[in-house]
Amino acid sequence: MKLIKGTYIPQLLKLAAEPMLYLPRKNLNDLHIFMTGYSNGLDLIRPTASPEEEGLWNEFQSFLNSKNGNAANVYLNAFAASETDEKAWESFFFELVAYLSNKSVRVEFCSEEKSILDPNEYHNLLKGIIQRPWMYLGCSSLTLFSIFVDGLLCAESNFSKGAYVQEQWSQFNMRMESVGYPKWKCSWDRKLLLMAGFDDLKAWTDFIARINQEA
Repeated sequence: MKLIKGTYIPQLLKLAAEPMLYLPRKNLNDLHIFMTGYSNGLDLIRPTASPEEEGLWNEFQSFLNSKNGNAANVYLNAFAASETDEKAWESFFFELVAYLSNKSVRVEFCSEEKSILDPNEYHNLLKGIIQRPWMYLGCSSLTLFSIFVDGLLCAESNFSKGAYVQEQWSQFNMRMESVGYPKWKCSWDRKLLLMAGFDDLKAWTDFIARINQEA
C-alpha cells in the first residue's frame, strides 16, 4: 500500500467521520465552501505544497476526473442523484474512499513544521470575498461566508504557528457588542442572523454595512 502525506483529502476524511464538528449540517455545498476556505487558508500559510501533498492532490484530481468534473460539480452531481442531503453526503464519501482503496493509497496529514499566516494576504482575501462573494461562495450569504471562514480557521489551527484569523473574528465579535449588538452567547454570524430574522441575504447586507463602517 502506498502512503501519501497531504492536507486536503485527510481533512475531507475527518469531515466524513465527524461532520458536525466542522459543519452545521451534512450538506455537500457547505462542504465545498468549507474546503474552499480551507484551501485558501493553506495557500496563505504554505503557498508551496510539498511533493507528498502534490501526489495526494493528484490522486484527488484523478477522482474528480473520473466523475467528469471539478470539486463543485462533483458535490452538486452527488446531490442531484440523491433524494436528501445526507444520502448525497454518504454517496460522495463512499465513492471517494472506494476510489482511494482501489488505488491502494493510505493518507495522513503532513507532519512538517508549522508556518505563519500572512496577515496582508488574509486581508486581501477577505476584501476579495466581500467585493465578489459569488466567486468564493456562489452567492451573497452570511451562512456560507461563515462556513468559508471556518475552513480558514481549520487550516490555521492545523498548520499555522499563530491564531491570527481566530483573533480577528473574536475581536470583531467584541466590537459588535460594544456598539449595541446583544451580548448573546453565540458567534458573531449567529447574532447577525438572529437580528435579521434568519434572512441570510439581509444578514449579509448588515455584515457588509458593519464592515464598511469600520473601513
